[in-house]
Amino acid sequence: KKGLFVYKVRLFLCAQCRFCIATSSGLFTLASAFVVPIVATNFLPPYAMYCLSCRDLFLPRLCWFKGKNRFLNFKELLSPPVGIGTIQHSYDRLDIKVIENTSEELKSIVEEMLARLDGTLEYSKEDEYLQKQFRSVTADCGQHYGAKDVVVNARIGRDFLRRYASLLPEIKKEAIRVE
Repeated sequence: KKGLFVYKVRLFLCAQCRFCIATSSGLFTLASAFVVPIVATNFLPPYAMYCLSCRDLFLPRLCWFKGKNRFLNFKELLSPPVGIGTIQHSYDRLDIKVIENTSEELKSIVEEMLARLDGTLEYSKEDEYLQKQFRSVTADCGQHYGAKDVVVNARIGRDFLRRYASLLPEIKKEAIRVE
């Protein structure tokens, strides 16, 4: 009985919340079924980003390549074998350390969602350009997960993407514009 009660409470909360903050562990799918916006944090495995909708925001977990002393770029993160890794052993074999989102990153993306839902959020031309570049990477990598040009429809957190723009393909500042 206690298990059923807990399930009903989760169901009620997912159906009634303004938005749901979750990880890739699965609860977000319940909220998504009720068309509730998702803030997905510490998202891993990366291929799970492809099931988010355009009303959602997310933060992936970054991966540090120990052997080369650098972060994996977004293309490496989204492509197999890293993109499909589901257990720590998979990352250990690849000499990769998985990095959790920081409290600042979590606070920032929640504030972004609140501003979005309040209708007060404005993205700059640079923000739109960076999102476009990220979506382009996801389209390139989408072929690994089903079809050519499958993209991640959710937005990666604005401040997170600004901070890690260097993980996108080479970007020229003068090219930043919205078409």
